Amino acid sequence: MADHHAIGALGLIADPAAAQVLGEMLRTGDQVLRQAAAHAALVAAERLTAAGQGAEAAKLLETSLQAVPSGPSAEAARRQLALRRAG
Repeated sequence: MADHHAIGALGLIADPAAAQVLGEMLRTGDQVLRQAAAHAALVAAERLTAAGQGAEAAKLLETSLQAVPSGPSAEAARRQLALRRAG
């Protein structure tokens, strides 16, 4: 199983390759892995947006919501998506 620190680091790296790996974890990982990837996806989405890669950020947030549809990370993903749509 992937190390939670390594998953968190992917969120901090936040380039398209890291987002792709997080997306794969969200799609295929077990529940524990998906939850860790969902938290990292929130960080990655903020950083991707700040770097002008908003479409990639939105895609990652949508994937996160599909993988983890409830709980704190899902609510945060919904808020980030709503802010993107409003702005």
